[in-house]
Amino acid sequence: MAKPGIHNLNPTPKNNNSKVQEKDIVIAVKNAIETIKGKFPELNISHKTSRFTFAQQIKYINLTHNAKVSFNEKNENISVSPDGGIVFVEDKNGDDLIILISEAKNQGRYDGGTPCSDSDWAKKCKNNKKLDPNLPINERPYQANGNAVERAFKNINTFECMTTPYKYFPYVMFCDGFDFRTEDDFDLWKHQKQSSTTRKDSPIRYRLITGNKYFELNKTYVLGENIGIQKYFPASIFARMQKWSIDDMTNVFVEVMESSIQHLKSLDKIK
Repeated sequence: MAKPGIHNLNPTPKNNNSKVQEKDIVIAVKNAIETIKGKFPELNISHKTSRFTFAQQIKYINLTHNAKVSFNEKNENISVSPDGGIVFVEDKNGDDLIILISEAKNQGRYDGGTPCSDSDWAKKCKNNKKLDPNLPINERPYQANGNAVERAFKNINTFECMTTPYKYFPYVMFCDGFDFRTEDDFDLWKHQKQSSTTRKDSPIRYRLITGNKYFELNKTYVLGENIGIQKYFPASIFARMQKWSIDDMTNVFVEVMESSIQHLKSLDKIK
């Protein structure tokens, strides 16, 4: 039996899989930064992994919108903190412009559905006396899909507002785990006891698509995309059941940062 927390068996705020992936994504960002510095040695690149406070957000919005927005709110606990941090390039005026925001979301196991946790199963047994409270964890039905994706869209909206005045959006989110499966992945979990109940695409994938303006997964959209006469700036969302490797993420981050830099150069914002 897997140890509690390793495969979402306990409803902890940050399970061990997520912690490992967040470390991987920071490594991938740092690797990508080194590549970008090699390609653009004349640029000053910085990486912020601490919280991006509300005051800092407003300052950035005033910069890119050429505005003077102000609020009375002084609570510095209002902030965003992307898993992979934020990467900036210094512009001609000495201000920092965003060239990458990155997130990592893990929901469920990589080898099949996640059985109900002890606390969740206890609640189900309390509401249904026919259930066996002593049923071994791997024989329980799968727990419900997680909601990490819904929370991520708050950050997407925040950063979209900051960067799209310059007509680009360098936000990348990598999602993996059972909650992002497709039916084509069935061979990866057919050995699981409850496998026959889940031979279908995960509904979480559709939440990703609909929440991201109906754009396809596993593509980059740094410079936006046209639908008819309207141009949209969706996030670049990568989702699959299998774990994303550091190299997978690094390659995408290099592409996104390079696209952002070349675009900002074309706007004459950086050297």
